Amino acid sequence: MKKKILIIIVSGILLFSMQVTAHQQPVSTNETKEGNPSIINRQGDELDQYQLNQSYGLLIGSFNANEPQWKATAAQEFTPTKSILTRVELYIKNNDALASEPYVVSIRETLEGPDLTVASLSPTDIGDEYTWIEFDFDDITVTPGEIYYIFSQSENVQDNKYQWGWYHENVYPNGTCYSRINENSPYDDLLTDLTFKTYGIDTTALAISFENSVTSFAVIIENSGDVDAHDVVVNIEASGGIFGLIDASVSSGYDEISIGSNEVITLPQLIGLGPLSISVTVESSNADELSDNWDGLIVLFFILG
Repeated sequence: MKKKILIIIVSGILLFSMQVTAHQQPVSTNETKEGNPSIINRQGDELDQYQLNQSYGLLIGSFNANEPQWKATAAQEFTPTKSILTRVELYIKNNDALASEPYVVSIRETLEGPDLTVASLSPTDIGDEYTWIEFDFDDITVTPGEIYYIFSQSENVQDNKYQWGWYHENVYPNGTCYSRINENSPYDDLLTDLTFKTYGIDTTALAISFENSVTSFAVIIENSGDVDAHDVVVNIEASGGIFGLIDASVSSGYDEISIGSNEVITLPQLIGLGPLSISVTVESSNADELSDNWDGLIVLFFILG
C-alpha cells in the first residue's frame, strides 16, 4: 500500500466535508521531533513498539468548530512482540492548559471494539507543552504478531482539548493511525502515525516438584522457560491427619526466578497420623498460574508416599 504524505500548515482547526464525512486536520506545532527511544525497565518490562517522530498534533476531546460540539478521538495501531502488555507512553499536551476532563487511554483488539484495559490521567497531570506521558494500566495478555489499537479520548466538554503528537508520514511499519471528530462518522485511516511507546514482558514457564526425605518435605519451584520469571508468589497448604488436625500453610514471594534456576521451600515440621495432602499454587506476573497436589501418609513425623 502506497504511503500517503500529508503536508499541512495550519494555525487553527479546520473542518471540511467530503461525501458527508467529517475529517480532523492535524494542528501544526511548527517543529519536527525525532530521536531514539529511552528504554526503561520496571518490574522486568521492556520497550517493545514505538514511533517517536512528531510534526503536528491530533485533537483529542471537544471539537467545537461548529454546533453541536463534536467529540474528537484517535487511535494508533501497533503489533506487539511480547506476550504481556504493561503500559504505554504517549507524546501529548494539554491544549493551552484549558482541558478540564481526564485523558483516557485504552487498548482494543478492534478499532471500535471493547476496551481490554484502561488508564486515565487528570488534566493537571498533563502539561501545556508536549512531553512523554505514561499510562500504566492493568497488565493484559496479548498475541504477538496481532494488531492492537491504542485508543485516546476525553469528554466532549467546552474547551476540553488535548493534542496527541502526530507525524505526517507512515514511518511505523506495523500499523497506522485513525481519527474522527464525530461519533456518528466512520474513522479516517490517515495512513500516517501518532507518537507512542509500548512496554511489555515475555512469558515464561514454571514447574512444581516435590522432595520428600521422610522426615522433611520441600516444594521446588523451577523456571523452565526462556526468560526470567517476575513477581512469583507460592502458596502451600498441608492438611490431613486424624480428624483433620493437620492444617498448615506457607507463603513465599520472589521478585525474580532466573532462567533455569529454582527456589526450594521447606515445610515446617509436620506431626500427625493418617492421610496427608499438600497442595501448591504458583502465580507470576509473566507466567501462567499453575497448581499441583501431593498425597501420602504421615506417621508421627514420618512422611510416606
